[in-house]
Amino acid sequence: MLEVLQSNADTARQLIAALARGLPEVREPSPIDTGLDYAVITDPGLWDPALAEKLAGICPRKFSATAGG
Repeated sequence: MLEVLQSNADTARQLIAALARGLPEVREPSPIDTGLDYAVITDPGLWDPALAEKLAGICPRKFSATAGG
């Protein structure tokens, strides 16, 4: 069972690496770029600062200290 698990993990790593190699270095803007802008409706004043800081790594426009929600 562990051997199969390890094999699956190796395959997943290879697939992700291949996907990353296939992505363009620069791409045209897309609606997906702003998909999270209105997904969080909680008042920014109520956000946990530590969690907002972590989320800024994946959605800086929404969660960075200068974004203001």
